[in-house]
Formats: sequence, C-alpha cells, structure tokens
Amino acid sequence: MSRPKPAEALSRGEVASLARIMAEAYWRALKIEAKGQSSGLRHARRDKHQLLDAASDSVQWHDLSYAEQNEPGSALEVYRYIQDVARDHLENGDRAAEVVAGELMRPWIRASYLALRDSFIADWKPTGSIELRLIEMMAQLYTAYEHWMSLSVQRVSFDHEQEQYRIKQNGKWRVMQVEPNTDVTQAAEMADRYNRLFLRTLRQLRDLRRYNLPVMINNPQQVNIAAEGGQQVNVQKKR
Repeated sequence: MSRPKPAEALSRGEVASLARIMAEAYWRALKIEAKGQSSGLRHARRDKHQLLDAASDSVQWHDLSYAEQNEPGSALEVYRYIQDVARDHLENGDRAAEVVAGELMRPWIRASYLALRDSFIADWKPTGSIELRLIEMMAQLYTAYEHWMSLSVQRVSFDHEQEQYRIKQNGKWRVMQVEPNTDVTQAAEMADRYNRLFLRTLRQLRDLRRYNLPVMINNPQQVNIAAEGGQQVNVQKKR
C-alpha cells in the first residue's frame, strides 16, 4: 500500500464538497438504520486503516463519514488516497480495459486488450491525455469489432454446416426457401457499426494531430500574418 498524500493537498472547495456529501450520506445511513434495515452504519468500516486496505471502489461515503468521527482528518486522507488510485487506474489502462474486459471475462480478454492498446500507443506515441484517451477508445472499438466479427463468422459457419448436413441427408441439393437469419444479420451489422466508429475515432485523432502542429519559422526575413478580419499584415525583420 502506497503512502497517502496529506489532506492539505485538497482545495477548500473540495473539502467543503466532501463534507456536504459525507454529511448527506451519514444522514441517509442513520435513517436506514432507524428503520431496522440490514444496511446502514452497522456495516460501515469505521477505521482509517481498514479503508486504506480495502478496494478503493468499494468505499462508501458513510464509511468516510464514520471514520472522520473516529479520527478527524482521516476521511480526507483516505479520499486523497482514492484519488491517487483512480489516477493510476486511468493512466495504466485499467479503467478503459474494464469497459470491454471486466472481471467476469477471462484474463486472456483483458491481456489482449492491453496488448492492443500498447501497440496503438507505440505507433502513435500520444503527447497528451486527449490523444491517449482517443487511442484507448480505438482499442475498445477494435476489440468490440473483433467480438462481433467473430460471432458473424461463427454464425455463418453454423448455417453452412446445417446446409451441408441437409444435403447429406437428402442425397442431393434441393431448392429451399431462404429466410433471413436475424442472428447473422445482427452480428454483421454490429461488426460494421464498430468498424465505422473505429475509423471515425481514427480520423479524429488524425485531425487532432493535424490542427495542433506547432508552426516554427527559422530566421524569417518576411512573414505575412492574417489578422482577424482576414487582412494580411506584412512583418519584416528589422535590420
């Protein structure tokens, strides 16, 4: 467990907002407890060290409120630690991976997504958070595209096997009424949709790179600059 940063790192606005949220959560938990329901403060974690050892996404607001009453300042310290965990969760790709490869899926799915994300990052070498988020979005969309493309091929193959089986049973091919297979159509349409979303995101990343390129002028003798009204202003180097 990494050492949490001091609570002073939070701004006054953040502290006030947290205090309001924790007070409301504590009041709701008290009302639930008064009704005799199973949830509420009865199951709250009341110790700062328990909160720091717990999974950050499982901590509730009333947990922080109760810990603050037992040890003043502990709620802000725990919340600051949760913020640090959330930043790491974002930067290492886990946040984006959970969208397409959650806990219920096999480890291979998550590892495959992160490998794809790393390959895109190696190609594009993002220079900021926006570019990195677009690259993660591309990896998510490509993963979804592969999923639906695999289903499409699988369903078409299954239909083919059924048709081959009928030919073997009947001894010859015969004219059959062709009915639209909604499952095959759905998989093909979803694969096409994610492919178009992937290409659109790719164009957005390309356009972002194109329009954010810095303009550098080395040893200018004469430069024409367009003002807001469209009129060009001649700038000459003074001798």
